[in-house]
Amino acid sequence: MKKRLFCLFLALAMMAALLPTTVAAEEGHSHDLSVECGDDDPITFVEWDGSDMDDETDGIQLTEGSYYLADDVTVNDMITVVGQVDLCLNGKILRLQKPYTEDYIRVIMIESDGELNLCECQTNVYQGYFHGENPNVTGAWKELEAGESVPSGHSAADLIGGIIMGGIFDSNGAGVYNGGTFRMYGGNIANNNTFGFGGGVYNEGEFDMYGGSISGNTARPSNAEGAFGKGGGGVYNTGTFTMHGGLIAGNNSRGCGGGGVYNTGTFTFKDGSIDDNSAGEFGAGVANDNVFKMKGGTITRSLLTNITSNGSGVYNSGTFTMTGGTIGGEGCGNNTRGNGGGGVYNAGTFHLDGGSITYNAINTQGNGGGGVCNAGTAVMTDGTISHNTSTSSAGGVYNGGVYNGETAVFRLEGGTISHNETTYSGGGVYTSTRGEFHMTGGEISENKGQKGGGVLAYGTFNLSRRVGQTIGQGFALYALGWIGYQGTAEVQTAGTIFGLKVICVLVPALFILGSWAAFKYVWNITPEVQAKIAAWKQEQKV
Repeated sequence: MKKRLFCLFLALAMMAALLPTTVAAEEGHSHDLSVECGDDDPITFVEWDGSDMDDETDGIQLTEGSYYLADDVTVNDMITVVGQVDLCLNGKILRLQKPYTEDYIRVIMIESDGELNLCECQTNVYQGYFHGENPNVTGAWKELEAGESVPSGHSAADLIGGIIMGGIFDSNGAGVYNGGTFRMYGGNIANNNTFGFGGGVYNEGEFDMYGGSISGNTARPSNAEGAFGKGGGGVYNTGTFTMHGGLIAGNNSRGCGGGGVYNTGTFTFKDGSIDDNSAGEFGAGVANDNVFKMKGGTITRSLLTNITSNGSGVYNSGTFTMTGGTIGGEGCGNNTRGNGGGGVYNAGTFHLDGGSITYNAINTQGNGGGGVCNAGTAVMTDGTISHNTSTSSAGGVYNGGVYNGETAVFRLEGGTISHNETTYSGGGVYTSTRGEFHMTGGEISENKGQKGGGVLAYGTFNLSRRVGQTIGQGFALYALGWIGYQGTAEVQTAGTIFGLKVICVLVPALFILGSWAAFKYVWNITPEVQAKIAAWKQEQKV
């Protein structure tokens, strides 16, 4: 009996061994990066606690691989990205904390052969607000303490997901310096400060921003007395920067320009928002000194703090092409206390071919141009400049702002300038003695001003094509009526057909003959005279 029971027990034990068992898996962090980091397959992340992965080098090396933060991480030295690195903040804070008595350093360095994909998979919210020397100046982001409320005059600025913060550097890029490839899909780069260029990000490689935020960073005056910060509170770009989405907000360039973005490379703005940034001198939203292409997105609530500054939304001294998006916006337009250009100040080449510049304002006595102040060459072929205001001249477009003593040229070939208003002159367009305004198309309507509600021109205002078109169309209609042309008749009379032949053949021939006679016998335009005119034009160019 005992042998039978033993055999039965042994058989049951063997059968149990064949059943599937559950083994505790190694803890990791796995998610699909096809959306977040551009990878086709799910990637397993391993925990990183901020430790150095290469003891033979200085600083903290983050070597090739995929990592996530399981807890908040505090480091006291710069992190260098080596190879391709995927980093998920996982809703945590990566903080640089170093005594002020020691050398200033940045948080993350991406070298020329490095690649960083910054991801975020959590949606926890850090509640806070932007603050500066006064409620109207954005700057550092401050997290609310338990039970604390947003102070009066400040608006809430919540950061969703993890944060890279705490960089203080006396050169370029306090938060992230990118010399290689940087893709930002989520998370926040906040509360970093530089005494050079790029409080949040300095880019001289390739930077693609798809999501997340660059918020509350500052490019501030250096410790040297009388020195100024060099620009790019949020991003300073000398390479290629494409913004596909996300938010650049609450950054400040205290002593210079480019509160949100300062561009000396190629900046393409496709979507997202550049909001609530400020600067001391120019371009509180974007300052461009090379190539800026705006295809979408919004630039809103930008503020210039210096009364002599220009271009609250965008300051352009390079080439700026706008085919979409909005500079301004109802209830949240850009505002300047400065000299000109609530929406755009152009000292280079500006082509408006779509999008809208709307609800911006100039609220001091300067050049004016609530929407646009042009001191270079501006061409408008499409788009809208509307609902802008100025307490100086030109609610819509001020043409002829002084820049290096050159003459400003504004060509209106299409689009609409409407519903702009000024308390002085030129509700739609104001052209000073330094300006040339050529209108060959487009519409200027329903603007208001004390003088020149539509257009006030002290400089050159050329409507020749429009006038010529009007005269030509009027003459054609009169001539058709004179020869008895009937538009509804199926067959015209013999006299009418003969008259059409005269209009189409004889009249142009007479005009050509008359022009030749005038040049030959009235004005005496000989080859010698033509040579003198050409020489005079060349002298004027020089």
